Amino acid sequence: MMHIRRAEPQDSEALSDLLNEIIAIGGTTAKVTPVSAQDIVNQMKPSTSVWHLAEDSDGVVLGFQYFDLHPSHPKDAANIATFVRVGRTGMGIGSGLFHATTEAARLLGFNYIDATIRTDNTGGLAYYKSRGFEYLRDLPNIVLDDGTIVDKVWTRYNLDRIRIFNMHIRHAGPFDCRPLADLLNEIIDQGGTTALTDPVSPETIAEWMDTDNSSWHLAEDEKGNVLGYQWIDPHPDLPKDAAHIATFVKLGKTGLGIGSALFEATKKTAKKLGYNHIDAVIRTDNSGGLAYYQSRGFEHLRALPNMKLADGTIVDKVWTRYSFR
Repeated sequence: MMHIRRAEPQDSEALSDLLNEIIAIGGTTAKVTPVSAQDIVNQMKPSTSVWHLAEDSDGVVLGFQYFDLHPSHPKDAANIATFVRVGRTGMGIGSGLFHATTEAARLLGFNYIDATIRTDNTGGLAYYKSRGFEYLRDLPNIVLDDGTIVDKVWTRYNLDRIRIFNMHIRHAGPFDCRPLADLLNEIIDQGGTTALTDPVSPETIAEWMDTDNSSWHLAEDEKGNVLGYQWIDPHPDLPKDAAHIATFVKLGKTGLGIGSALFEATKKTAKKLGYNHIDAVIRTDNSGGLAYYQSRGFEHLRALPNMKLADGTIVDKVWTRYSFR
């Protein structure tokens, strides 16, 4: 189970070891010479430099991300860097780290997060684009410390994008069943994230809604288009004070804070309904889902191996829990 926390000076040796392995391979970072643990400690010192790391259940560092001020960037724009252990990309590590980073950057009063990426770093370009970073300008012919000349691109994430986006959270009702079914069916058709394998009808959504002690919220844009939704309900395999949760965000709309906003509404309703816990059961190959729930504070309860889906597919799942107490 992955855990995200603030990185401290005592983590510097593990962070430098991870980074030096990436530097030795070359081709992705602008850094070309090994860094020491003391280099990491020195970079952590400014109050505007915030570091987070991801570690596994054994305390092994899987990746880290930090932001700080950069002399060539505006004062309200933090500069970001992300490093994931070699061989561990595609596991949701970067997603989990970015949730923590954006929250910390907002608290410090930043309006933007800037990333400058080598144009030959295809993985880095894809990662920042998937988080919602937008192109600012090209940075051609950048000379690295060893004399290598590379092209870079300057990209930016707007921390105020949720307000600019005019997203609205409200309770979902029977008249929303068709757009909710349409959104979910797109996700089911893509496959790989939900345990659902067959399309659902608006009537099925309506039946799910009509459950005692359940609550449904949706996010919509200024035109009323549904961006995502989340619900909680009781489950026969759970204690009476634990709600089951499900979250679905429209394809192409992840990284906009939709899931975060939905969960804030869900938590308030769950308390009013008398729940002490919210439980999420997630496919272990759903890296985005694992990162989302972990970043919200869900903790591992137990593994659920060899679960059979409706179409006969066997997948592993993990049972996680968010507790109010």
